[in-house]
Amino acid sequence: MSICIEGKLRRPVIEWLQSRGMNPVFEVYLAGGTCDIVGVQFSDRIGRRIPSIKQLVSVELKMDDVAGVLHQCSNNRNRVSECWAAMPADRINRMRKSTVDKFIEAGVGLLSISEKVEQICVPKENKVDSSRMIKKLWRRRDEWKSRIDSQKFKRSRRHGLITQCY
Repeated sequence: MSICIEGKLRRPVIEWLQSRGMNPVFEVYLAGGTCDIVGVQFSDRIGRRIPSIKQLVSVELKMDDVAGVLHQCSNNRNRVSECWAAMPADRINRMRKSTVDKFIEAGVGLLSISEKVEQICVPKENKVDSSRMIKKLWRRRDEWKSRIDSQKFKRSRRHGLITQCY
C-alpha cells in the first residue's frame, strides 16, 4: 500500500514545516482532491476569534510518480500560497534536468527527503483567499501531535483523518 510507504516521508516534512513556523495538518481536501500535508501558519490570536491565515503551504508526498505529483500540485496551486512535492532523495538524484525544469515551470517546489530535507527548487508564491478553510484548519491544527509517533498511516473513510496502518 503506497500510502504506508509514503508515511516514511512524513516525519522529515513535518519537522521541515515546523522549522518554518507552521502547523502540519494531514489529508486536507483541496481543489477536488486530498492533499497529503498542509502547513498552516496563523496570525496572532486576539481574543476568542479564530486568527487569519498568514501562510498556507501544501506538500504532496510521492515515491516515484513525477507526472502524478505534478498534476496534484498544479490542482493545489490555486488554493495555497506555496505548493511543494516531496520525494525520496535517491529518486530525485536520478531525475534529468528537464524533469526538474517541469517543476520550475509549473511553479511547484521540490523537496528531496533523506535524513534531512533539501529544497531542490523553490515554488512561485501565490496570493490566495483561504478564508473558507480557516475554521477547518484551526480545529485540526494540533492533531499531528497525537499521530507523529506512528510511521505508518492510512486514511479513515469516515473523517478523512489519518489513523495507524496495521
